[in-house]
Amino acid sequence: MTEAEPPRSRLKGRTRELILAAALIMAASALTLVHYQGQPLTRTTVTTLCTYTHRGAYAYEANLTRNLFYNRTRLHPGEGPLYTAIVQSINITYAYDFSSTPAPTEATHETSLRVFLEAGDAWSKELTNAEAQRLLRPAQASNLSLTVEVAEALDMFQTLAKETGAGSPAYTIRIVPVTRTRAEIAGHTVDETFAHELAVTFARNDATGRHVRIQDLTRTQQGSITNTETQTIETVREMRGYSLLSSTTSAGALLIASIHHLRNRKGGEKKPSLRSILKDHGDLIVRSGSPVRAPRTVDLESMDDLARLSELLSKPAIHTREAGAHAFTVLDRDTAYRYTHHEEA
Repeated sequence: MTEAEPPRSRLKGRTRELILAAALIMAASALTLVHYQGQPLTRTTVTTLCTYTHRGAYAYEANLTRNLFYNRTRLHPGEGPLYTAIVQSINITYAYDFSSTPAPTEATHETSLRVFLEAGDAWSKELTNAEAQRLLRPAQASNLSLTVEVAEALDMFQTLAKETGAGSPAYTIRIVPVTRTRAEIAGHTVDETFAHELAVTFARNDATGRHVRIQDLTRTQQGSITNTETQTIETVREMRGYSLLSSTTSAGALLIASIHHLRNRKGGEKKPSLRSILKDHGDLIVRSGSPVRAPRTVDLESMDDLARLSELLSKPAIHTREAGAHAFTVLDRDTAYRYTHHEEA
């Protein structure tokens, strides 16, 4: 006799081990796949090739009538309020500058001018070129220069207010030079427009009286040219592929092992044939021509149960034929453990 595990039992044990191993591998692979699916697949790198800046700056000089308040006839930004009653005209200059790092190899600038007259929220009128020329007398060399004749501007506002029937406590000349710049920088082209609006407002109120307010003297606009590169993160790509393959493979192995296990269970539920009993447990069985008798008999439901008991007690399973059935008995002192196999008709 031998203490080796019966073939059918060994097969069942191996199937269960395979199912457990496949399930563990599939779970680990699935967790790895979920982790790397949550990681970005690509890395974006942005490189700044150059930076550039548009700058606009206004300056003005107000021409005053002889006055007691300032006791002078010229006034510049920051030197005091411009009271309408003593301001004859305002000379305005506008300078535009474009710079870059690295410096441009070539740059051209074209400036056009738009002018609007506004009465608060009541109305707004864009002047034609002829009207703007008559009101501001613009001149353009390297910089733009304008002259606002206060009396003429107020007359024009009054005329428009009479025509529209809508006046306002504040009238504004909105001056908008628009500069288009084309520049070559580090082998790249910049083609942009830069608009710098200046508001010259004639206002009156009880607190400040009648005065001219000039706003937004300086403005800066910055830009850059960048190069964007997108690279695949190889580690993430490879781990996604490996974990997906592993998950698929282990899932297939789990499915096959489970089907095999279920088939074995279904097969085990069927009554085994005498031939399969003798084949699977032949190393435990001894034949006898005489019936086995004992004071006490315990009937077992399967030959597998009797085979395990035979191995545990290190005693043979005695095969006898009784009344058309095959009896397999393991004797242990005064107890006979028996499995009876009835042959099919």
